[in-house]
Amino acid sequence: ADGPGALRAWTPAIDVVILDVMLPGCDGYSVCQRLRQQGASTPVLILSARSERQDRIHGLNVGADDYVTKPFDPGELLARVHALVRRSQREAGAH
Repeated sequence: ADGPGALRAWTPAIDVVILDVMLPGCDGYSVCQRLRQQGASTPVLILSARSERQDRIHGLNVGADDYVTKPFDPGELLARVHALVRRSQREAGAH
């Protein structure tokens, strides 16, 4: 429901995080950045209505693995989530 809640809810058992940028209390960029600072390697996908180039660049620079803008195709979103999970599982198996 909000940024602080997302940070409290995160555990290493989560396969992928989907964040909106416009979260109350702490925006999605900050949540992503804090997760990365805490050492979280869980794939993060930002899903946002903010579609300007600088927004996408900022999201990727704070640690997101992908950035999808609204409106979006649900099939494409699901395919991107599957790709992130596959990549994460391959990397985990390589260690």
